[in-house]
Amino acid sequence: MSVPQDAGAVPPAEIRPHAVVDVNVLVSAARSPNGLCRRLLEDAIDGRWRPVVSALLFEELEDVLARLAFRDVLGQEAIDRFLADLLAVVEWAEDPEGPPIVATRDPDDDYPRARSRGERRRARLRRP
Repeated sequence: MSVPQDAGAVPPAEIRPHAVVDVNVLVSAARSPNGLCRRLLEDAIDGRWRPVVSALLFEELEDVLARLAFRDVLGQEAIDRFLADLLAVVEWAEDPEGPPIVATRDPDDDYPRARSRGERRRARLRRP
């Protein structure tokens, strides 16, 4: 099977895929500059897809990256640059109202899962 010549081309904005991104995927992208999660984020920066986040999800990401273990390893400047890069490409979604109708083993995963179920046209990215 041959690959079309424009296989790496950036899709038009109206058909660009969207995905609700789990905080663990974003933390992995921040921690591992050569990892799969970082490559996914770089594809978003290049315009190949659009991450969807909500205020709750972004606040959780900021809280995790503010932990001493991350700040000491990554450095505050790298964390700030990572968050700025992410903010430049995300699509904002409303946080679910009331308690999520989806329950998971990790309560922090309930709102992204509820958000992705509420947006049927979007996928959800999470680490295995």
